[in-house]
Amino acid sequence: MPGAHALENEVQQFELVVQPARLSLPLVFGVALGMTLVWTLERFGFSEPVAVSVGLGWALVSATMVYALARRRQPDRVRVTRDTVELTLGEKVLRRVQLGRLSQVNELHTTTGPVLLLADHKGALALAQEQLQSPRAYEALSQLLVERMQLLDPTGERSRRAVQAGRLSDVLVQQPVRVAPILVAAVALASLLSLTWLQHLVASRPYPDIALGAFSPTLVRAGESWRLFSYVFVHRDPIQLALAIFGLFWFAPFVERLVGWERTVLAFVVGAAGSVAAQFLLPLPYTSTGATGGVVGLIGMLAALATLGRRRLPRALLPNASVWVAVGLYVLPVFLFGGLVPVLGCPAGLAAGYVMGALALAGTDLPPSPASRAELRPFAVLGIVALAIGLVGAMWHLEAPLPSDDEAVTNAYVNLAKSPAYVAMERAAGGKLAVPVPNGAPVAFDAWIQNTVAWQMLGQAKLSKEGIVDAGRIAQAAADATGRKDPTILDTLAVARYRAGDKAGATELLKDALRFDMDPQTRKVLQEHLDRITSGKPLVPADLLLP
Repeated sequence: MPGAHALENEVQQFELVVQPARLSLPLVFGVALGMTLVWTLERFGFSEPVAVSVGLGWALVSATMVYALARRRQPDRVRVTRDTVELTLGEKVLRRVQLGRLSQVNELHTTTGPVLLLADHKGALALAQEQLQSPRAYEALSQLLVERMQLLDPTGERSRRAVQAGRLSDVLVQQPVRVAPILVAAVALASLLSLTWLQHLVASRPYPDIALGAFSPTLVRAGESWRLFSYVFVHRDPIQLALAIFGLFWFAPFVERLVGWERTVLAFVVGAAGSVAAQFLLPLPYTSTGATGGVVGLIGMLAALATLGRRRLPRALLPNASVWVAVGLYVLPVFLFGGLVPVLGCPAGLAAGYVMGALALAGTDLPPSPASRAELRPFAVLGIVALAIGLVGAMWHLEAPLPSDDEAVTNAYVNLAKSPAYVAMERAAGGKLAVPVPNGAPVAFDAWIQNTVAWQMLGQAKLSKEGIVDAGRIAQAAADATGRKDPTILDTLAVARYRAGDKAGATELLKDALRFDMDPQTRKVLQEHLDRITSGKPLVPADLLLP
């Protein structure tokens, strides 16, 4: 059979449409590295112009390197040999599947056309109709693969089992992504604006994050419901912003390719709202910033896909090991360094995203058909409107800041131990709540929170006179809660009195603090503060004591 022999040895090639390398990954990677370097250099004492210049240069260099590497991974043809299917760039093989060991075959019909999925024990290929230069090349390629597989497996038994399996471990094809880049850009640009140009507008406010649009359960109860969503556009420092952009960049496009932009927006919005909703359970007027809630909502949607879609999607379209590694890289620092609020809010946002995923994916084809996507479009538009209201509310509030907001938050901290939720929490704990501190006996939990907030406020070099008074009120409440027997809290109150112009009162407080037993280092710092106050020198914010 000469014809069969010729077919068996013939190598055929199909030209691919070479997609331009995406700029999003290089840019996000470069910006994250640049911002981290700027923050690090400033911490080591470099001037801001030097740090920004070095960070910008490193961002450009690293983004260029990543972009160059991305371009080297763009195939220009698919080549079918006697027993392999290969994606190549010129003569360089980027991906290869062994037809003789083929274990998984499937054809997936997506919104952009059919995709042929092939995989053996080592890897996988996804050949989309739109990737081939000729529209008819897809049919020719599919027929050629059928013929090659028949030659290798005349009984067709292996092929039938592979088609029935219909699962893969990797995928090359990418569905269109439209909303994810917009979401990343909106969060990044708004946060960069608040971290740079808007800082001077809130430098003297006692709670700068509140002025920029941070979430506050106290103010939401007072009617500022737009804070439920505005906080995702506010970040406290470049590290928090870089972590948020990392999470959005990894998870938002992945979710959108699988379930469409409608479900992606809903997962982000529901996760953001669910994360801060959990804070209403705490008797703490803590503020929240960052897109962490929305990101964990996307992770919840991923978890729903991984569980509910396991039997309804090819394995290629399910979250693989690299995605779960990225989840770990994102969640771990949030839990280690984020404090109490993220530890409570992250599981709530994750659960909200999972529930949204379960509801949005129930009874629909996967990937969702255009009809099922259209059903959720009005709800997705409402989600976008909610985010827009949050952003506009923050901008309007920044233009017309309300001093009553600062007063409301200050009163919440001052009256922390009197709140019904705090009393119930103490009763459930069986007594007075306390936290261990390195400088002496455990401190009452409410006093520890109050002293921490007052300390953070007094660390602001440009704090207004009203802000200093507010910090003094909170520190006074902490001192009263501990019976004026904690030297570090007395130190915070003394600093507040001194910055308010009460030198005699600050001196008396520090003398009282020095009468208590304490470790030598604490005593040394308190004595330095007393000497500075006595001589009329300014106190360095970094020298303040925190329990």
